[in-house]
Amino acid sequence: MTSATNFLTRLNQSSFAPTVKSTFNALYSEAASYVQSVTSRLLPTDQPTEAEALQSRITQIQGPDHLLSVKTEVRSELLHQMDRLISEYHAVCGKYFEDPQALIDQSWKTFQKLESAYNATHSTPYDFQATSCSDPEVRPVFDAHSTFRKHCERAQEIKEQLSKLGSSFQSDPELAKALQDKKRTLLDQNQVLCGDNADDPTSSLYQAWRSYQSATPEEADSKLQLFHTLDSERKAIESNLILLNRMIESPVPSKELTLDNIASQKIKSELSRIEGQLRQIQIEEAAYEEEIDSSLFALTLIGLSIYAGQE
Repeated sequence: MTSATNFLTRLNQSSFAPTVKSTFNALYSEAASYVQSVTSRLLPTDQPTEAEALQSRITQIQGPDHLLSVKTEVRSELLHQMDRLISEYHAVCGKYFEDPQALIDQSWKTFQKLESAYNATHSTPYDFQATSCSDPEVRPVFDAHSTFRKHCERAQEIKEQLSKLGSSFQSDPELAKALQDKKRTLLDQNQVLCGDNADDPTSSLYQAWRSYQSATPEEADSKLQLFHTLDSERKAIESNLILLNRMIESPVPSKELTLDNIASQKIKSELSRIEGQLRQIQIEEAAYEEEIDSSLFALTLIGLSIYAGQE
């Protein structure tokens, strides 16, 4: 490629007849401009090329410091996943048994209402075992029951996911400690609410109940509401403790569920992605070089033809 370029440079400096020179100049200018635009993508610059930057990233990823960084990132992701699953469980099942805000409670009450109305006007009661429905009169009841079952299935899925997640937590001392710390916080909150027993005069629930009992008629409603609010907090804490204990008591994790393996797989995935980018760059650079060689070869042939004609 260099020899062809040198030849063209000498040829361009040669003396031709004016018409020949004009034709050559136009062809040379057009081809040389194209060659320059292509070679500019390959020539060294003060900044590292994309391929060099990717190769540097690979070296960094394969270092021990990066593994520690990815482990920290995975810990954060797993903690976020736990919070997300518990929040979803609360939305589906409520923060305590028969929470009126729970999707399960709402869908069950909707189903009961429609089922009662249907059974009151039909000799054959609604079939709980039905898996399909074509009767338009039965359809609303069937749909309501299907929605309730869907929420029940999702609640079971979340509990299974929390157990699986708990295995990952147990594989790492930091995450295992985070679970125990969270449990301890909930137990401390429950102690403040309930004390050592139902008659513990230091507990918030006991004091709220006694305050209601001694309240004036004007204060009674607000005092009772406070007691119910505190009792709802107690039931929510107990629900969260059940979910946390499910995670804490998870079985010893299989290799694929350990924090180390999750971090390693994440690094492998990143390496695979970068190596794919490098292969694509190599393919593109090979194509660029082929374009340059073809352009210089064509330009050389043009120059030789003009040179032969001039002779």
